[in-house]
Amino acid sequence: MWKARFAELEGMYDILGIPFGYYVVPAGEGLRVVDVSLDEPSGGIFELAHVEGDVFRRQRREGDLGEKVLFLRDDQGSVIALLHHAIRHERIDGGRDGSTPTRAHARKSPSHNPEVEGSNPSGPISWL
Repeated sequence: MWKARFAELEGMYDILGIPFGYYVVPAGEGLRVVDVSLDEPSGGIFELAHVEGDVFRRQRREGDLGEKVLFLRDDQGSVIALLHHAIRHERIDGGRDGSTPTRAHARKSPSHNPEVEGSNPSGPISWL
């Protein structure tokens, strides 16, 4: 059941507007993220442990949990972006859940968007 639930998060997410970047795929009881923008993507793989809902935390090599990664949804419940290190990475494909998020769903980074609660134009997002 967990794999079906996390399948809707699978897909490609941009890195600062570059049309490729993080590819997210369900793995184990969490997610695996591959940074395909690197010359050697195998050097940019990290695991995300599920916390609750759409909240995950990076699994560090030492075994403890690192920073939060939050998946964002639109009003219809489709996954449209992820937040990592207070940077919004827009989803740029439809993933396996059949949804088709596009750039029309995209907004500016929450750190520069007054419509997003907790946004702060002078610094990182305070709620991450």
